Amino acid sequence: MKFRINANFVFHNIAVKRDISTLPASRARLASVLRAAKEVVSVDVASKSLGIDRRGAAKLLSRWQGQGWLRRVGHGLYVRVPLDLASSEQNCFTGSSS
Repeated sequence: MKFRINANFVFHNIAVKRDISTLPASRARLASVLRAAKEVVSVDVASKSLGIDRRGAAKLLSRWQGQGWLRRVGHGLYVRVPLDLASSEQNCFTGSSS
């Protein structure tokens, strides 16, 4: 249980804090989008926050969904996946247990 609390705290710090200079570029972009979106990430929000076209934003959101960072909840709409759920969902996809 302690790990889950710490994992959520780390994810919260990545997504909310302004200093993202220590993150890899892809994670810094994700953090920027999550900060701009608050709860629900749309293609428009991702496009505006990253300064890219809608098609590129849609592909990027889809890629993050495939990596387990986001969950699609509607056409062009995504929500963040808490870290404690992300690892268990990845195990479901890979067929491994714990």
